[in-house]
Amino acid sequence: MSLSVARGLLNLWRLSIHDCQLMEEIITEEEQGEEIMTNEPLFPRLEMLILEKLPKLRHFILTKRTLEFPFFKVVQIHDCPEMKTFVQQGSVSTPSLNSMNNDDEVKVVDTMFNSKVSCLNLKELELAGANCITSLCTHQLPMGYFSKIEKLEVRRCGELRNLMSTSLARGLLNLRILSIEECQSMEEVIAEQEQEGEEIMRNESLFPVLEELKLCNLPELGHFILTKHALEFPFLKEVDICECPKMKTFINQGTMSSTLSLESVNNDDELKVVDFNKEMFNSKVLCPNLEVLYIWEANSITVLCSHQLPAPYFSKLEALEVQNCGELRNLMSPLVARGLLSLRKLRIEEYQSMEEVITEDQEQQGEQIMIEPLFLVLEVVILDMLPKLRHFFLTKYTLEFPFLRALQIHVCPEMKKFVQQDLELTPSLEIVNDDDEVKVDDLNEWIHQRFISKWVKSSFVCLICRRCINASAGKPATRPTAETKSPHRNIFVDQNKDIKETLMTEAKGTLQQHAHLEG
Repeated sequence: MSLSVARGLLNLWRLSIHDCQLMEEIITEEEQGEEIMTNEPLFPRLEMLILEKLPKLRHFILTKRTLEFPFFKVVQIHDCPEMKTFVQQGSVSTPSLNSMNNDDEVKVVDTMFNSKVSCLNLKELELAGANCITSLCTHQLPMGYFSKIEKLEVRRCGELRNLMSTSLARGLLNLRILSIEECQSMEEVIAEQEQEGEEIMRNESLFPVLEELKLCNLPELGHFILTKHALEFPFLKEVDICECPKMKTFINQGTMSSTLSLESVNNDDELKVVDFNKEMFNSKVLCPNLEVLYIWEANSITVLCSHQLPAPYFSKLEALEVQNCGELRNLMSPLVARGLLSLRKLRIEEYQSMEEVITEDQEQQGEQIMIEPLFLVLEVVILDMLPKLRHFFLTKYTLEFPFLRALQIHVCPEMKKFVQQDLELTPSLEIVNDDDEVKVDDLNEWIHQRFISKWVKSSFVCLICRRCINASAGKPATRPTAETKSPHRNIFVDQNKDIKETLMTEAKGTLQQHAHLEG
C-alpha cells in the first residue's frame, strides 16, 4: 500500500502477509518526496506483524524518517531471504562509516533493527531464513531498546556472525527464551563491545530473567560470550546445546595469559595452570537454578565442568543428557556429583573416549568423600554405546542409590562392574534394560555375568543339533567361522533382550528347522 493509505489505518492491530512471490516492499512511496511525518506513528495500534515466504522482499518501508511502532508486541519474519533491514534509509544512507583498526575503513552493515525504527514494547521476535542479514541490530542502539522483549528466536540466518553487543544484551531485562538455530556463520552469541575496554559489569547479571537457552546447529560457534568477568544467570532453567562442534566453553575468558591462576594445591602453593577455556562450565558462569542440561554433538568439549566447582553448583539439576561428545573421558568429579541433590535422570550416549562416569580427583584421593548417598533422588540411568566405559565409578566406599528404579546399559563391551565396591545399594531398582521381570539384587554381579557371556553374541554354535555346527561337507565339527553357511539362522543375543528369552525363541525355531531337515 501507499504511505497515505498506511497513515489512515489507525485501528489496524494485526498485519499478516504470506506467499507473495513478487512483493519487494510493504509500504511504497506514493510520490517523489512524500514521507511519513516524524511526529506521526505508522500503524499506531499495530500489535502483530507476520511476514512469511516473501522471496523478493527487501524491507518493510523506505524512508529517511524515524518510525515508531508504540504497540508492537510480536514480529515474525520467516523465509524472506532478500530482506536486509526493516526500515531502509535509502541508497545513500545505507553504508555507515565505522572506525575500524583506526583507519576509518568504510563498512557496509545490513542490520534488521537500527536507531531509525522504534518498537519499545516488542515482546516476541522471530527471525528465520533471512540470509542477507549480517547483523540483527546495530551495536550503537541504546541499552533499553529491547527492554520488553521476552522471547527471541533466530533461525537459518546464514550471514550472522553474532547476535548482539554486550551493551544491548544488558538491556534485555525481560528476556525469558533465547533460541538460535542453523546459523552457519555464527561464532559467538554476544559480541565483544567495539569500544576498547568495555565489558559486562561484575555486579550486573546478563539476561537476569532468562529461563531457556537453545543453541543448535551452529558449526562455527566457539563460545556464548567472551569476557573476563564472572556472569550469573539466576533464573536459567534449561540449556540445550546441540550440533556445535567447535564449542569448547560457555564463557571464553580470553587469551591464555588471562586463564592462568595461582592456586594452593595440597597446601604447598604449587603453580597450577587452569585453562577455563577447556571447560564448558566453570566458576566464571553461575546457573544456580538450572534444571535441565542437554548437550549433543559438541565434539570439542574435553571437560564438561571444572572439578573444582563447589558441590551445590548443580544442586537444582533434574535431568542431564549428554550425547556424542567424543573427547569426554569422564563426566564429572565426585565433589560435583555429590552436589546433584535433585538429579532424577542421567543419560550418556555415544562417547568413544569415556572410560568412567564419575572420576576420582587426584587431589581428593584418600578422602572419605562418599560418606552419604550419591545422587540422592536419581531414578533413571541410561548408558548406551560407550565402547571404552569400564565402570560407573571407581571408589572404595559403599554407594547407595535409594531411588534408582530403571537402568539401561547397552553396547558397553568393556564394562565389568557398575562400581568398584562390591556393595552398592539399589533398593528401588525395578527395571533393567526394559525388562521389568528381571530381578537384579546386585548390579555388579549382573554386569559381570553379561560381560563373561559376551561370547554368546558371536557364537555360531547351534544348541540343538551337532549337524548345524558346520554344514559344509568334509570339514571338522568345530565352531564355524563367519563365512560358514548354516542351514538355519544362527544364534545372536541382542543386548536389548533377555538372554534366556532370546535363546528359547531361537531354540524353538531351530527345532522346527531340524525336524524339516530330518524329514
